[in-house]
Order: sequence, then C-alpha cells, then structure tokens
Amino acid sequence: MSKDKDPKNKVGYGNPPKHTQFGQDGGNPINRGGRPKGSKNYAMSDEYVRRTLLSYGFKPIATKQQGETVYMSSYDALIAQAYNMALKGDMRAIKLILDETRKASEKEATFRHGAHIAFLDLRDEVERTAADPKSLEHYLAQLAWFKYKQDSRSLGIEYIYEDGEPVTKEDWIVFHYFVNKAKSGEFQNLPWPIPTPSYTDDQYSHAIMKKAVGKGTKRQVIEAQDERFNSFAEWRRLGICPNLPYDQDEPRNEKELEQYNMAVDAYYEADGKKEFEHPFAHRIKPINDDDNEAQKKKDK
Repeated sequence: MSKDKDPKNKVGYGNPPKHTQFGQDGGNPINRGGRPKGSKNYAMSDEYVRRTLLSYGFKPIATKQQGETVYMSSYDALIAQAYNMALKGDMRAIKLILDETRKASEKEATFRHGAHIAFLDLRDEVERTAADPKSLEHYLAQLAWFKYKQDSRSLGIEYIYEDGEPVTKEDWIVFHYFVNKAKSGEFQNLPWPIPTPSYTDDQYSHAIMKKAVGKGTKRQVIEAQDERFNSFAEWRRLGICPNLPYDQDEPRNEKELEQYNMAVDAYYEADGKKEFEHPFAHRIKPINDDDNEAQKKKDK
C-alpha cells in the first residue's frame, strides 16, 4: 500500500495534514513538546476579578439624561439603565429591580435590629452603673456608649450630645486620659462628668448643680470650677492638650494658679461664711444684646 493511501495519512475533518500539526517536523513550531504533564488551566483569582470589577464599576462615565451630560459611576449607570428598562415594561428588569430591592431592605432591617439591640444593651449598662457615677465600671460603660454614638453619627444617625460626652478630638484625648488614670488606680475619686475642653464652665457647673440640692450647691459649683482649672493646667503641663485655650477667668501661669488655689482654700476654711473672692473675675467680659446679635450672625 502506498504512503499516500495509508489511512493514517488521510486528511479531513479532525485530521489536519501532518506537516501543519503541533510538534511535527516542519509543522507549527509553537510548543513542539505539547502540553506539559500536570499543567493546570490558567484561571484568574477571585480577588483579581473582584478588584477589576470594582475598578471599572466606580470609574466615572458620561451619560445623557434629558439631553444633558451627567457623570456617574458605571455601577450607577447600570442601575439607571435597569430602571429605564423596567419602566418600559421589560419583565426581567422589573423582576431584577424588585428582587434586589427586597434583599437590600431585608439586610437593612437585620442591621437596624442588631444596632437597636446593641443600643439597648449599652444604655442598660450605663443605667446599671449610674448608681456610682465616679466608678471605673461607669467610666467604661460610658466610654462604650459614647463610642457607639460616635460610630452611629458617622453613618448619618443623629444623637444628641449629653453631659460628659466627648465632642472634639481633644475631648476624646482627655476622656481617654481619665479612663487610663482610672484603670491604673491613680484616681480614687473620679470626676463625673469629665471636664473636657469643649465643656464650658457654665455647662460643667450646671451639670454639677443638677445633682446638687439645698445647702452646699454653691460650694459644689466652686469645686467644679476648681477641678476644671487644675485639670486644664495639668493637661497643658503634660502635653495632653498643649494648645488648649484659656477660659476668661482661668489662671494663666503657675503663679496665678497658686493665687487661685489660695482663694479657694480660704473659701473652704470659711465654711460658707463668706463669699468666694475669685482673683480673676474681673477678666470676664459682660455680654450685651449687641454682642449676642453679632454672635448669632457669625453662627449663621
């Protein structure tokens, strides 16, 4: 039998000419040895696919809406297109929109339920420890509660600030300073509310006065201010809040602080028989109606 008539040399469907086959002499020069044993198919990792999809999904693109050019992410454009198709009666688009809306609503409900449970647990712990407001246990309960409120505000949930709650970054520094002092056992009688920088004299005194009744109320207000001024002096000295602004009637240096403390000690020794003589009360500027109007315009 001739070589050309050999069935092995037959050319046709699924049987290309020998000289064009991979690995044959004179054939395709690529990968003459064929596929190596044990080699695996190339597959993109899930992480690569995820990153690529996110990269393209958030890339801004220009679209036309009511004749105007609007820029939005690719994801937003896809969602808008799906809504447009649904409004035109596309049943698959309608089903997709309704199904995804239902799933999103269920997830949000689950999140809100969990957040509400956490809210109740934290408030219960604060109320449970409130019997001893100057204890470390109450400090830690308030810390967890305030952190929860701070995180919630970052998500757009509004909470009213309460007595002793940190507002600014410096407030949080001071708050953690007191908590760490409490943990170390350096404070035997912890102040509450904590006189944080944004907590003005009037606010701090008012918080103390709310808990004070009858005889001794004025003394507690003076104690609150005394504690505030000496705490501020220590925070500046230790570098906790070196740029903390001074109150109008606050001692500005060590000599003035000593003078202020002597006046407080004299008031305590008199046991309420004479008025407290604040050595720097003359620094307080009276606020008139014009000042109030100017401040309101400034706030606006």
